[in-house]
Amino acid sequence: MRQKAGVLVLGVVLSACAAQTIPEGCIEDAKPLVACANIWVPVCGCDHVTYMNECMAWANGLTSWRRGGC
Repeated sequence: MRQKAGVLVLGVVLSACAAQTIPEGCIEDAKPLVACANIWVPVCGCDHVTYMNECMAWANGLTSWRRGGC
């Protein structure tokens, strides 16, 4: 029984990691050179990383994000 529980936990962890793959086209190769304000209005990038604000996400080459942390 103990081995089955370990396998189940491993499967859940692997599934969670697989579910957070970065979609194609999420990050552009050419990143803009911009200066962003240090204002905390978090956004969750398409790469599943929380950025300080929209400008920071854009400056890191992201093509999409949503309001709020990840």
